[in-house]
Amino acid sequence: MENAERSRGRPLGTRVWRDLARLAAGGLAIGVFVSLILALAVFVVSMQAPACDSVRAPRASLVSPDRDYV
Repeated sequence: MENAERSRGRPLGTRVWRDLARLAAGGLAIGVFVSLILALAVFVVSMQAPACDSVRAPRASLVSPDRDYV
């Protein structure tokens, strides 16, 4: 029982914390970069999409076109 109480392990060194911080910073940088690329792609696609003209837009209906009522 004496061994179970003494074996707590050794604390993490400064090198481990530095590596973890570097890994977290790299992940954050990659996430920001991918988010900016995605935002740019959405912006480009939305600027190239034609605007919908409400007068010429087709009307949506829930009945089939061969019926007389709409």
